[in-house]
Formats: sequence, structure tokens, C-alpha cells
Amino acid sequence: MDAGRPLMRRLIVLALAACTAACAAACSAPGHEALRAEARSSWFTVHALDRATAERVLSECEALAPSVLSGPTSGAPTSIEIFCVPVAANYGEGRNLTVGDPEGRRLRCIEIDIGRDLAWERFVIAHELAHAWLAPEWNPLPQILEEGLADLAGERADPQAGVCRRLFHGLRLVTWAGIGWPYQIERNGKQELGMLRMGRAESGLPTLAAMLELDGTSYHDVGGEQNENLLYAVGYALAEQIGVPKLRELCARALAEGLPQIPADWVLDAAQLTRESGSLWALSGQRLIGEPEERMLQQCLRDEGPFRFGKE
Repeated sequence: MDAGRPLMRRLIVLALAACTAACAAACSAPGHEALRAEARSSWFTVHALDRATAERVLSECEALAPSVLSGPTSGAPTSIEIFCVPVAANYGEGRNLTVGDPEGRRLRCIEIDIGRDLAWERFVIAHELAHAWLAPEWNPLPQILEEGLADLAGERADPQAGVCRRLFHGLRLVTWAGIGWPYQIERNGKQELGMLRMGRAESGLPTLAAMLELDGTSYHDVGGEQNENLLYAVGYALAEQIGVPKLRELCARALAEGLPQIPADWVLDAAQLTRESGSLWALSGQRLIGEPEERMLQQCLRDEGPFRFGKE
């Protein structure tokens, strides 16, 4: 998979009836039994296929934890088991695995895919820790905004991977808006010009307002992988546009009014949008692609060509 795919299958429900008693003591999922090497610290217990991987990921977790905990959405840290799942890819995903209703946030463990790109691995770890250590006062966040704030935590943890993530979010948004992104590259001694399109929307894509009404149980039922990728881009762009102070204010207001989640109309109003804004708002994805992202894009085009993204 590539870095534009979702970072995690967030808050997967693993509440098997036979496991209820064991859930408090351990996290068991398919493939975990092979992860027999272990490295441990005060906050983290890391399981992997080999000792070297376990120790490396533990070191990364310990190095990234202060950055995550200093973020605006983090509460008190809790001890976490982390399972390192090897994948035959450059880029992996991460998952917070929970017990019962995902909205209850009863964390069992974190799974981290171990690919070949270590910068992306650090981004994923920070993203997942931001979910795991989210302070209770942020619980009313719509799921896509929580994903956006977790991406910002990953960005702080590894700026290089953050530029890549931001680039892909921007490309997905301008593709949704119907314009794509212009590119120019020299190939075989000739200048090539075109428009990049990344992740065209699939049937079943929710409206902008409906995206903001999704929660941890409905977030992945949006019509396909490309739509899910787009939701991450929308959440990131909206979280950045609205800003942490205003999102904190909206969470406090929702809690004060006894609401489990910030209403979509509050978020749209904070972003100066309406339910009719739709994909035209995604033109704002252009602002995500600045000089660092353009340099990253040119590197990707040189290394892998325009078809890495899709082009016209």
C-alpha cells in the first residue's frame, strides 16, 4: 500500500464473547501468536517477530511519546501493548484495537504494520498514540476530525512523512473538486505536462455534512477504500482550517449540552461552510501543497512516474 491509504482501521471491534474475561489482561488477534519477541518499558510492551524489531519500535515509541503528550489533545498516558505486524510493503497502517463499542474507547492494544519506510512508521506510531491518549474532553470530536488531529500529531513527530501525507491529502481534495493538480517533469529528454488525479470518489461517498456525522462504528462503511482515503484528507484539512482552540470550544459546548458528538452544522459553521458547500470546498486542498509538498511531488514523479498517482 502507499502512504495515501488510511493509516489505520480505526477502533476495530474485537469483542468476541469468549474473550470477555481475557480482554482486560491481554490483546489477542490473528497473527499475534507469532510475535514472540518482546521489549518493554514503563509505558510500552512491544511484541514483534524478532528482538531487533521489538527494540527498535520500543525506542521509537519512547522517543515519540513526549511529542504526542505535549500535543493539545492528549490526556494522561496509559500503558499500551503494541503488536508489530510485518507487511510486504513500503508503507503500513496502524490500528487501535478496542473492546466492545468503539465509542467507549476501551483500548486493548495497538497494531503497527512494519513496512520498509521507517519515517512513515514513526508517523503511524505517533498517529496511533494520539488516538490512544486522547483526553476525555475531546471525545465529542467527529471521527474525521479526530483523524485529522492525529495526522497533525504524526506530522509533528516526523515532518518528512508529514509532508508526504499532506501532499496526498491535497491531491485527493483537488481531485474531488474536479480539477486535479498540474505537473511538469522531464522524462527521456522531453518535457511532459499533465494533470494528476488521485483517488477518484466512488459510489456511496457521504456528503460533507454526513462525513461529519460518522463515528467510530460507521467510519469505514463509506463505499470503498478511495472514499475512506478522502475522509482522512477532509478531516485533516478541516481540523487545520478550524484550529485546535475552536475545536476545543466545540467539544466543551457539546459536553455541556449532553451531546455525544459535535453536530455537523457546528463544524460547518466554524469552517464558514454550509451543507451545500460539498466538493467545491475541496478546492482549498490547494493550500496544502506548498513548496515542501511540491518538492516531494517532483521526487515521486522522478522516482515512480505520473502513474504513481494517476494522470490525465
